[in-house]
Amino acid sequence: MRRRRGEAGQSLLEWSILMPVILLVLFAMVDLSFILYKKHTLEQLTKEIARGASVGQSVADVSANAERIAAVLFPVSASTYEETTDAAGKKYGSLRLTSTDGQHVRIAMEPALSARTMGATIRVAAEYTYPFVTPLLQGVDALLLRSAYVALVEYVPK
Repeated sequence: MRRRRGEAGQSLLEWSILMPVILLVLFAMVDLSFILYKKHTLEQLTKEIARGASVGQSVADVSANAERIAAVLFPVSASTYEETTDAAGKKYGSLRLTSTDGQHVRIAMEPALSARTMGATIRVAAEYTYPFVTPLLQGVDALLLRSAYVALVEYVPK
């Protein structure tokens, strides 16, 4: 096949124009799959914490389960559990899991683990900030992933 005059670099030019678009779509697909994976893990985390709290697990057991599941999101280096009381006397629990690079998962519980009562509900909500992998989105604010779960308290240790 003979090329016409002036078409020698045409395919190279077309490839150089299309390549950034193809890479952007590829990175966006990778980011989307990571987001869906991390969102599913966050949902499992809230579900397991609510289940553990509803069957009477201690603070140490709930924290250990949370660390085990959160290890899928990032390597957990520390976890802290705190309880606060509002003006009406209602107790809230807060669990924070932190990684070595500063990422964290914030988990809120209502009521706090020490204030559970048989037959009541316990609400667990978690937040994780997802940093984008796609190079063009690195300057964009990170995506906040949230999950919530409600369970019925079946057992309270004495």
